[in-house]
Amino acid sequence: MKGLLSFALLLLLFISTLAQKSELTGTVYDHYGAVVQKVKVIAVASNGEKYEAVTNDEGTYTLKLPFSFEPTDKYGSLKYEITFTASDSGFKKVVLADFLFVSSTKGRMYLDCVLEVRSASHSGFK
Repeated sequence: MKGLLSFALLLLLFISTLAQKSELTGTVYDHYGAVVQKVKVIAVASNGEKYEAVTNDEGTYTLKLPFSFEPTDKYGSLKYEITFTASDSGFKKVVLADFLFVSSTKGRMYLDCVLEVRSASHSGFK
């Protein structure tokens, strides 16, 4: 009976680690170094799962992405396509393909982004 209880506890511990997530966090800037608010950040995993966040007043975002225990590449990590889309149409969309998310021992990875201005008319210069 003790063996069965120990096995059940180990199984529960293993299952709870499967549900753990790590954070991908960062700040979005314009080409002058000012933070950009209300940027939609979307991460689509190689297995099709989708995660979304929006930058806050300080231009920061946080996505909670799952650990991958099923190897999907030679490193055993999920690859993501990450898209940054500003609510202001004056900025170009940024797409990062094949972004390899590797959870650190602290459970957080950082990714900052700089958005380009779409055209000279949006740059503030005349």
